[in-house]
Amino acid sequence: MSKPNANDSAWDKAFSSLDLLGPIRRQGWVDVTARDLREFREPRLMAKIDYSSNRPKIFREEDLNILALSSSHYRIGKFNVFHELPETLSPHPPITRVQLPVGIESLAFKGLTSESAVVTSAHAAGILDEFCGAELLLTSFGRMRTPSFHFSISGASGDRFELQVDSATIEIDAAYENPRALHILEVKNHRPNDFNMRQLYYPFRTWKSKIKKPVQCVFMTFSNDVYDLHEISFQDSADFSSALIGNRQRFMVGEGTIRVQDLEEIAHRIAAMQDWNRAYRERIPFPQADSFTRVVDLVTILIERPMSVSDLSEHYGFDTRQSDYYYNAARYLGLASSAKAARSETELRGPTPEAIKLFAEPYRSKFLALANLVLRIEPINATFLLAQEQGAKLDPRAVQEIFARSDEAQWLGYSASTIERRSQTIIAWVHWLASIAEA
Repeated sequence: MSKPNANDSAWDKAFSSLDLLGPIRRQGWVDVTARDLREFREPRLMAKIDYSSNRPKIFREEDLNILALSSSHYRIGKFNVFHELPETLSPHPPITRVQLPVGIESLAFKGLTSESAVVTSAHAAGILDEFCGAELLLTSFGRMRTPSFHFSISGASGDRFELQVDSATIEIDAAYENPRALHILEVKNHRPNDFNMRQLYYPFRTWKSKIKKPVQCVFMTFSNDVYDLHEISFQDSADFSSALIGNRQRFMVGEGTIRVQDLEEIAHRIAAMQDWNRAYRERIPFPQADSFTRVVDLVTILIERPMSVSDLSEHYGFDTRQSDYYYNAARYLGLASSAKAARSETELRGPTPEAIKLFAEPYRSKFLALANLVLRIEPINATFLLAQEQGAKLDPRAVQEIFARSDEAQWLGYSASTIERRSQTIIAWVHWLASIAEA
């Protein structure tokens, strides 16, 4: 069972002290004020729930969500606020490559970590202009207040709720305008499974009331050096739940490609030298992270700033146990470590010097280096070479047999059930290797 994070603990205390479940079970919702919540934690942090996976424990158990009604009032109810993102196509999704802007020296297009750097680089490279269909100018960003507006939203049981919002605080990552429309962007420096549509709907309603031209919404992620842009439209502007994902495009800045032959050469060289990762001898657990893309995202986030276990879980959209899986995978690869904060006993997780250096490299160098780290894991190396040899879908039983014969499995005496579970990660990481090979 995962440990409660700061938001879990704060909301558990709030529900108990304020007796919030009673009204929710009677009428489907309850209102709370910032003053009510401040006793337990900063209200802004309690209400910041950007992904379904980082809902507080009691919210998950009762199928609840929270929406701001004003800068000091919130409504908790069984609202459907999250919107799933389409899965990245596999194994070779179409990516449009764009060239570096000529003559730009002050903007780095490698080692991007912050969301502001992501959106600035996307605009400078012409990605936003290409996606939105015309040249754009930055016209708005940062915090502002909503006007008064009414909307409806669907509930968990198919029912509908009516809400009135007035002067709620919103934060816009960036808004760009051209003669045809205003484009509001919500930007993430990793790829989540879903996101809270409030992050776009409240800004959409705010600007729709202020200007005459159309207001369009864009959700953009930056993960594994790929900019992934989604156009979000609302069929009914007064209906929160009418959001649809339309146009979607993927872009990459820079030159250089990775070939299957590059990866095969790395795998054969490591196997010939027996240059295996032996982190298991230091009792670092074998990776249990079934998305290597998210391991890369996690290291990117830690390079931006070290985080406590609780803060990392909340920021990344994982519960504590999942966050541990991805952190330990990065630690196994030598990309992350932890230390006690100077003025407290809080554990801070951060990047290793090797990670900082590696993630500052251009695309091809960086991803070949990451592939090298992955292929130094003995059972992954053998599974990758088997996949190249057979050219067919991997047989899970064959992968389990490879893992069972590895030095790590024998050194630690893994059980059959452990081998079966860890083999899922092996297969997922081999698929990631295939996904970065473009030719």
